[in-house]
Amino acid sequence: MKNILVPTDFSDCATAAIRTAADIARTTDAEIRLLHVYERPIYGFVDMSVDHEQNRKIKADLWEKLHEAEKHPSLEGLEVNSSLMWDKPAWEAIAHEEFKDHDLVVMGTHGASGFKEMFIGSNAEKAVRLSKIPVLTISKHEKAFNPKKIVFASNFYREVESVFGTIKKMANQFNAEVHFLKINTPGNFEATWYSERTMKEFAEKMNFQNYVPNIYNDENVEKGILNFCNSAEPDMVAIATHGRTGLLHLINGSIAESVVNHFDLPVLSIRLEEVESPTGVIFPY
Repeated sequence: MKNILVPTDFSDCATAAIRTAADIARTTDAEIRLLHVYERPIYGFVDMSVDHEQNRKIKADLWEKLHEAEKHPSLEGLEVNSSLMWDKPAWEAIAHEEFKDHDLVVMGTHGASGFKEMFIGSNAEKAVRLSKIPVLTISKHEKAFNPKKIVFASNFYREVESVFGTIKKMANQFNAEVHFLKINTPGNFEATWYSERTMKEFAEKMNFQNYVPNIYNDENVEKGILNFCNSAEPDMVAIATHGRTGLLHLINGSIAESVVNHFDLPVLSIRLEEVESPTGVIFPY
């Protein structure tokens, strides 16, 4: 992990993300790039994009804030750069060509609920859905980021191989134990022996030994992850996302986005790669 992107709106939760990114950078010897995106407003029929003097002043003020953010005590001694982008929401800016070589996005989240969650969503939620780069969402920074217990919630089917490399690397870098978590629900039930075998075969395929298998029964997957974490008290949750958009997203939703919105824990979300299957169905090993 060599390049970490940290979107910031200069809020408290964005500062928490900066502090977390700094913790990761010190462990992995990574560089940090701060990113602020500004969408110029339109007042009535006056388009701010053509008010060049006002734009110049706004840009100068924002660069001043970015340079001030670079001086945060947690970043002392680290390689830090900044970028300023215009007229793009944060989740689109992350996908910009300039940041394609970054290994991780660390961003603060205020969460979202109710109407906002269903139709608008938070910046972090949309970043989780659309980013091809793994996204670590942070709601607070009460202690140094040094995860020793990571919960990885999954079905542990072949499609998840594409995301586990990132989780494995972070676990090795922080010497963390990974708790494999399979949630059983009334509508998607697996026998214990079958789930245990699937997790074991997945770990063997990924050449990973430092894990603990867990099977938890609940009403739905989100509640299962939350209730398990309340008792297990992990330092971080890792989860894969399909990156659904449009109507498909509205109908099927996203476990990863829901977890990001409702968890206080750091959540690492990684977008799944497409897995070809002649039958259109992905099976375990």
